[in-house]
Amino acid sequence: MAFQDQVSIQFMGKTYRVSKDSTLMGALLETGWESARELGCLGGCCGTCAALYRLPDETHVRTGLACRIPVREGISFSLVGCYPCPEPVYDLTTIDDPKQALFDLFPEITGCHKCGLCVTACPQDIDVMRGMWCAVFGDYVSVADHFKHCVQCGLCARACRAGLRPIWVAAYARRVLERGQEPLVGGQEPSG
Repeated sequence: MAFQDQVSIQFMGKTYRVSKDSTLMGALLETGWESARELGCLGGCCGTCAALYRLPDETHVRTGLACRIPVREGISFSLVGCYPCPEPVYDLTTIDDPKQALFDLFPEITGCHKCGLCVTACPQDIDVMRGMWCAVFGDYVSVADHFKHCVQCGLCARACRAGLRPIWVAAYARRVLERGQEPLVGGQEPSG
């Protein structure tokens, strides 16, 4: 490969020359980084290649999926892997009031600062903050709709200053809907 067809990138502090037409994950495969072969789908569907990266002319750190981020000269990145975001243990068959159970399972959900960092962090362009507020108000249909493209990378939870766990709130809402336990919204009977 000709030198002009390559760019320099930094991965976890080491510099590599890679094809300029690659993604960050493609670049890792190109460098022979063995663990890259075990990282998910390589197509933006599974969220296992969550990455933090910085462009050379910027001071802030960005987030995204390494399988989707194109390499650029001087880009520096690390893989986050599975962000520690513990899922609460519950049994839906024992839950009589799914809306109250939401607050019992996720007491931090009312602490949202409305900062929008979760929205900025999401590689799927999900309005995470709006989805969380829909959950607070018991609109689980909207929660499920907001998160239909979620790949559970956990970058939203990583960015949240209030410690919210949006990926598990969304999963809870979907599970409640699947069981036909949609909470009452605005005093109305659930649809369906």
